[in-house]
Amino acid sequence: MAGPDDGRSPASLDLAIAWLGRRIADMAAAAPASAPGTADAPPSATRSPEPAPRSARPSPTPTAAHPGPTPASHDGGSSARTATPSHGSAPQTPADARDARDAGLPDDLAAATAALEQLRAASEALGQLSASTAEPGPARPVAAGASSGAAPAPGSAAAMPASAGEPATGTPLLDEIGRDLTALARDGMLAPSIGRDAETARLVEALVRPTRPSAVLLGPEGIGKDSIVEGLAARVAAGEVPAPLRDVRIVEVPISALVAGTQYRGQLEERLSQLVREASRPGLVLFIDGVDQLARAGRTEGGMGALEALRGPLARGDLRLIGSAEPEPFRVASETSGLDQLLTSIAVAELDREATRPVLAALRDRLAKTSGVTVSDAALDVLLRFAEARILSRRFPDKAVDLLSEAIAAAIVAGRTAVDEADATAATEAWSQRASATPTLDRLGRDLVGLARAGQLGPIVGREREIGALIGVLLRRTKRNPALIGPAGSGKTAIVEGLAIRIARGEVPEALRETRIHDVPLLGLAAAAATNPRIVEDLLQEARHPSVVVFFDEMHVLALPAVHDVAERLKPPLARGDIAVIGATTSEEYQQLIEPQGALARRFTLVPVEPMDAAAVRSVLVAVRTSLETARHVTVDDAALDELVDLADRFLPNRAQPDKGVDLLEQAVTWAITHGRATVDVGGAREAVAALVGMPLDPSQAIVALDADLRARSLLDAGAADALLARLRVSLRGLDSDRDQPDAVVLLRGAAAGAADALAALLGERLFGRAGAVIDIDLAPMTEDSAISTLLGSAPGLVGSDRTLPLHALRRSPWQVLLLRGIDACAAPIRDTVASALSAGRFTDAMGRSIPLGAAVVVLTAPALDATLPEAVLGAALGAQLLAVCDAIAGGTGPAADERGDWVRSELVGPLLARLARAGYPATATDAVVTWIATRLPTDGTPPERWLDREVTGRLLAALPAAPGRVTLDATEAGPVLRAAAG
Repeated sequence: MAGPDDGRSPASLDLAIAWLGRRIADMAAAAPASAPGTADAPPSATRSPEPAPRSARPSPTPTAAHPGPTPASHDGGSSARTATPSHGSAPQTPADARDARDAGLPDDLAAATAALEQLRAASEALGQLSASTAEPGPARPVAAGASSGAAPAPGSAAAMPASAGEPATGTPLLDEIGRDLTALARDGMLAPSIGRDAETARLVEALVRPTRPSAVLLGPEGIGKDSIVEGLAARVAAGEVPAPLRDVRIVEVPISALVAGTQYRGQLEERLSQLVREASRPGLVLFIDGVDQLARAGRTEGGMGALEALRGPLARGDLRLIGSAEPEPFRVASETSGLDQLLTSIAVAELDREATRPVLAALRDRLAKTSGVTVSDAALDVLLRFAEARILSRRFPDKAVDLLSEAIAAAIVAGRTAVDEADATAATEAWSQRASATPTLDRLGRDLVGLARAGQLGPIVGREREIGALIGVLLRRTKRNPALIGPAGSGKTAIVEGLAIRIARGEVPEALRETRIHDVPLLGLAAAAATNPRIVEDLLQEARHPSVVVFFDEMHVLALPAVHDVAERLKPPLARGDIAVIGATTSEEYQQLIEPQGALARRFTLVPVEPMDAAAVRSVLVAVRTSLETARHVTVDDAALDELVDLADRFLPNRAQPDKGVDLLEQAVTWAITHGRATVDVGGAREAVAALVGMPLDPSQAIVALDADLRARSLLDAGAADALLARLRVSLRGLDSDRDQPDAVVLLRGAAAGAADALAALLGERLFGRAGAVIDIDLAPMTEDSAISTLLGSAPGLVGSDRTLPLHALRRSPWQVLLLRGIDACAAPIRDTVASALSAGRFTDAMGRSIPLGAAVVVLTAPALDATLPEAVLGAALGAQLLAVCDAIAGGTGPAADERGDWVRSELVGPLLARLARAGYPATATDAVVTWIATRLPTDGTPPERWLDREVTGRLLAALPAAPGRVTLDATEAGPVLRAAAG
């Protein structure tokens, strides 16, 4: 089977031919002008073969030559032509050499010429022999625009033998994989290049430089970079270029064709070497679209890439190259390859609508000749206006040319020979139905204005100030990027949707009438960019249009590492005002993530969003109620709406209005549907909220049970218990004047501090439904001022600033008991911070996040402050502000024994009797043992169940009879005793 080298002579023979050709040239140049016979010799007989360029190597003999224009063919007979026979002629004989001497050539020159022809004949014979033994393969296509009839120069690759009937061009590889733009321009096959005179002139200057005569056209896709090169080819064909560029061939080479079929090591290197030899010929310029791909094309382990093969000839100026690329990929490729050091950069900007019109008019006239369809000037204006306003993902002139082609195609299909204004309008309407103006934004997000027109948003009420502020910022020329900053649930997204509704209704200034707002999730954008980096550029291209606004909810995600690359690419257009972005985030996340990145924070204008008051929230709920009644067929009466607003403030203090009010309204409607009701009244609203929060809304039964437990278990003295219960009766019903403050604050001093654990567990169980609803923080070790970071966290940027604090549990579930131990032993600044937080009803951590206390019960302990200390000493130790927020201060004697008897019998003795019965000893208890236990219960906080196991159960087990049977629990002065039951 034929290999890649079949059909060519050995490299040593090629080198010998090239060397002998250069020697002949040197001898001809040294021959005296007065040599005999030179005056009568034909001019071509005295010209010496032109040596190959310094950097070029002899080209191997191809199996088949492909016609194509050469520099010699451009002027009809350049100095590259010689009288030396081509490979297609018969080899020269000694008689031919004598004829050469008779013609006036020196003997040594004639002999050298004869030897050269013999070597060429041998090379041709070898090539034909290889071709005859190789397997037949498909014929190679002739390069588009290639011309014939050009005479090859001796000593070059062009002088190699060609297939029968096909003149050799000297560039077989370029003829096979390339496209001769100059030849196409001569044949009138290229469209005219209009409006790019400055870029073309700059390109001409770069190509005639004495050093580094190569250039790259840098600009976004679709602006006509290729058209500039084709325009230069047309100028070359017309002779409207400087002398160094006259008669050059501009050959376009696709990189894909260059590397195709080179899967084995060495094949790409051989092809690149041949490309360099052919492209280094005088009068040849390469054009490579997507030249940035040279940096990675053909790179394999141990292999040479395309750029490495071209770097030397480009740096020396042996090879002239025109490249085109988009700026960002070219910059990335140049960072690692140094490609930008080899090419002169020429920036190509997008044409505007007015500059595109003559381009479109010229193309229209050209297409009229080939398609037979004429397009009126009015139709052109329609197409241009539509392309500018509606095709945002592409650029001029490409999108206008595409639209013109669509209009002509529609006319051909309909059998028309003209396109007027109405036809152009119909073509634009058809395009709108088939394609999206913003395909990237539509794929990544959702068009809020489109949803508003479809009636899928709203209603939005009560945010006129914020919407007006958004409009004001968006109308600015620079820094037109508003950022909505407010608590979670305050309605930031609803504000943007409200703006979209206004735009859909036309209730905005004229400059914003055609605006579209696209809600794009940043994490989704980052994920898409990870697999397709170009998607960010596509998004920016669409977002640069004045009618597009991008909405980034949770804009703080821009500061996260996962979105870093996307954020860096967004910053320049944000700073220049090329794109308009609306951001939304909470104040805490803005302070924590956005503010430290000053370059990002400066690009946004802050628009504060505050929670709504009760009246505004009610108006929102009225609007939402109307939509829910239509969709769910459930009515909500006015009294239920008022109750829901109140319940949202009472039971969801960690969230903001109107979000929590809307949530409770939808919960009430869902509850009604679940229970088969068509109306939501006050009772139904309360039942729905109770099911959501997981605790009863009426605290009456809980307070009664708590009252009994406090007095029975001797956890508080009578005065402290009465004060605590009185406060809870007010706060748990939502009747307190300041709902932000805790439901109750209890201070346990002296020996009463020992009951802190039992009291906290009891409060959690009775009030919040679970004994584990306790946050336990020990302040006693915080004796240094800097220890405040243990309580509230570290400042932004410091180690530990991102850790979760115990207090943060209140942000997730505000219905808990907060137990702060050792308030008397901590540093004074920490104690003052606690007092200020209890007074304000919230802690604020080091990151600026609010921690609500409005639904919590706070228990403070001060074990070092004995109950016998005067009030003045207590105030000096803890501070007047802290004492002022305490609803109950415990530290006196506990309740009397007779007040605890019932609790002891039900909660302690009853379970003990049940355990004895399970062990086989059914038992009863006398009043004496109940009284003995009640009078001796510990008041230092020791759990009564543990004390009972140690002091009572242990003694009784020692007296149990060996045989199971009925027993009686009794007590004497010495302690509890066990008696056998009578009978």
